[in-house]
Amino acid sequence: MKQFTKLILGILLFLTNPIIAQYQFVLTLNNSEETAILVSEIQSIKFDNQSLILNKVDGNTFNWLISDINNYRFDNVTSATHAEEVETSQIEIYPNPSNGQAIFSFSNPGKQHVSIGIFDLLGQEILMVYSGMQEGKQTYSIDTQIPSGVYICKVVGENKIWTKSFIVN
Repeated sequence: MKQFTKLILGILLFLTNPIIAQYQFVLTLNNSEETAILVSEIQSIKFDNQSLILNKVDGNTFNWLISDINNYRFDNVTSATHAEEVETSQIEIYPNPSNGQAIFSFSNPGKQHVSIGIFDLLGQEILMVYSGMQEGKQTYSIDTQIPSGVYICKVVGENKIWTKSFIVN
């Protein structure tokens, strides 16, 4: 349960934001199924054993196993287009969950400058993996002593941001 404390804090920051109606919580499962819920419609989010339970203001409840969650994000739904599109399909992380040693593969659709970093759920950078020009599929090995928890691998390109979550046991 400790590993999801930062997720709860991050969600609470969005729930207490005065412009909450402009955002949606998007949860992507391991089978690529996505659920999007406006943050203004969320009453509570809590963890019960190994589950994430989301209660909506209208009384509906969503329940997911933590192990089934691949990624989550908050999208701004008020803008017609996103200057930075968020995608998860370009990043592979294995093993996931890992013991602190992991292999990150990223397929860049074109030659561009990218920076690849590991972030905690509060958005703080834990580790810079790579920064430079990249084209095609590249593989990076990480061997670090980061604490147990949920982390986000974030690849920032010239026009897009790719993210994927992973767990360190």
